[in-house]
Amino acid sequence: MLAATSIGAIWSGALPYYGLRAVCSIMQKIDPKIIIAGDRAKDYGSEFVFFDKLVPMAESLPNLVKIVIVPSKEETLSKDISKIRNSMFLKDFLETGKEADGTVPDLVFEQLPTNHPITINFTSGTTGNPKGVVHSAVTFISLLRDYVFHLDLKSGDRVYNDTPPGWTVWDYELPTLSLGITQFLYNGCPVYEKGDFNIWKILSKYKISYAFISTTCFDGLEIEKVRCDPNLKFDHLKVLTMGASPVKRRNYEFIFNNIKNRNVFIGSQYGKSVLGQRGEVVIATPVPSLPIYLWRDNDNKRLRDTYLTKFE
Repeated sequence: MLAATSIGAIWSGALPYYGLRAVCSIMQKIDPKIIIAGDRAKDYGSEFVFFDKLVPMAESLPNLVKIVIVPSKEETLSKDISKIRNSMFLKDFLETGKEADGTVPDLVFEQLPTNHPITINFTSGTTGNPKGVVHSAVTFISLLRDYVFHLDLKSGDRVYNDTPPGWTVWDYELPTLSLGITQFLYNGCPVYEKGDFNIWKILSKYKISYAFISTTCFDGLEIEKVRCDPNLKFDHLKVLTMGASPVKRRNYEFIFNNIKNRNVFIGSQYGKSVLGQRGEVVIATPVPSLPIYLWRDNDNKRLRDTYLTKFE
């Protein structure tokens, strides 16, 4: 995403566990020129290989210039990808960026206005068809404010987000890089327990300072009875945030019964609506973090109807 932003391109993605039909639908909405595709992903201990999706997906995108395949295993490099239109492996793609003498040119960052679109984050579709929420750099500046003043994160801290690329909050921690904070990346399903390694071990072993974890993840942990080892330490954990879907009381109870560090602040980022009561503040002018528009939303009609019609 950062590389795309540096040249003024727009970055987006589809959730890795989507089926072929859903992936093609998302990609047709985006109409990308370049796709960067992984070769496989794991979920609940099962491995999903993406090659079968890439052939029909490429055929459904008339403006596609290149599919760049990122191999996670050596065996992927021996596969025949000739049937995937305009495809190549990551190593070959990177070679195209070199000068004739083999040197790598200096990076040049495009200087763009603050309202220039940089990413399309798709909603989950639980309240209707997925909406492509288009953000500019201003969105992430407002998040930077939250990390500095509200969460008190500092250089040397570590942050973790369990949501995969493509979802509406997957790039939520992006501004932390400017503070010297480490982003912990995990390849796998945090609910699935293998060899007694689960999300509780992640938070403890890697000394995570701040974690954003989806409500559905905690639902899954509770259903699968993935309990926390009482000997694990969470002294480093400052804040744990739930969100991306409605947070329930039992989610809080489940966390407090597992994490014994009572100094951890647990907050909901979902934004519970309060109806039938007098509001303290009605904000008539959008704050800077408001999306600049919804993708393919003519005249911002869907944006207004969905988010801006309650208050006149």
